[in-house]
Amino acid sequence: MSAELFWERLRVKVEERTASFDGTVGLFIKDLSAGFEISVNPDTVFAIGSSIKIPILMTLYRAAGEGRLSLDAPVTVRPEDKTPGSGVLQHLDDPVTLTVRDLANLMILLSDNTATNLCIDLAGMDDVNSLLDAAGFTHTRLRRKMIDQEAAAAGRENTSTPREAARLMQLLYQGAGMPASSDAPAGAATTGGSAKPADLAGILDTAACREVLAVLKKPKDGVIRRYLPPEIPVAHKTGGLEGVRADVGIVLVPGRPYIFAGMTNYCVHDADGSMLAEVSRVVFEYLRVLSRSTAAGRMLPEKYLRR
Repeated sequence: MSAELFWERLRVKVEERTASFDGTVGLFIKDLSAGFEISVNPDTVFAIGSSIKIPILMTLYRAAGEGRLSLDAPVTVRPEDKTPGSGVLQHLDDPVTLTVRDLANLMILLSDNTATNLCIDLAGMDDVNSLLDAAGFTHTRLRRKMIDQEAAAAGRENTSTPREAARLMQLLYQGAGMPASSDAPAGAATTGGSAKPADLAGILDTAACREVLAVLKKPKDGVIRRYLPPEIPVAHKTGGLEGVRADVGIVLVPGRPYIFAGMTNYCVHDADGSMLAEVSRVVFEYLRVLSRSTAAGRMLPEKYLRR
């Protein structure tokens, strides 16, 4: 019971910090070892910017696993393909030929918008949404390419909810063969939402789930890991638009991995996502203590703890 009480202290801290935020905030945090959850506006639909690149990546690997696409196939980036915003491909003077795998890495690591739009063409926007449908998601949607402000103004925004984004990461984690609690303890928030499968069976195989997580784990900047030690792996993708910040991922604390899905909008005074970064730091500090503690709450060196 002491672990539950400790988790409640974390819940209070998170709720206090988010209550003072000027904009709207959504959070879904889940301890994958014990099933503890904390949520703030978990079912509110948010624009998520580049965090939508996670299901795009999944769809590429699904197509590759089904033999419809080769990740090693060459793709030539032409002048007409170049998209402004983040990334490096837009600044290259001459046409360059990369593999699909290279484009996928640039999409995630540098949030390259040119690479992303090419990945959307390769994966197929309808196929991305079909994967999300098959996994039981109703609010996580790819509706436009990157930097298509006319589409956004017309209401075709790329969206998700904190609960659905967290569930997507949990399905990836479990699909990769990692153990995770699927049930919250008594008194914790339940997953709720639309009907969904227990895993990605029939959607994305184990090898593809592992490869997707491996790409998401590669070092990059982001809200979740801003204040975390560099040696802690984080499989995530951050996103940002005018007035919007998001980051969705799994923090791989040894023995105590957890999901962090954070989203904000109407961010008048928080353009760089500082609030979410601060909450991420607090959550990490608590989970690191839990990772080093016995059931009685005593902290021990990791080598003495059973996993």
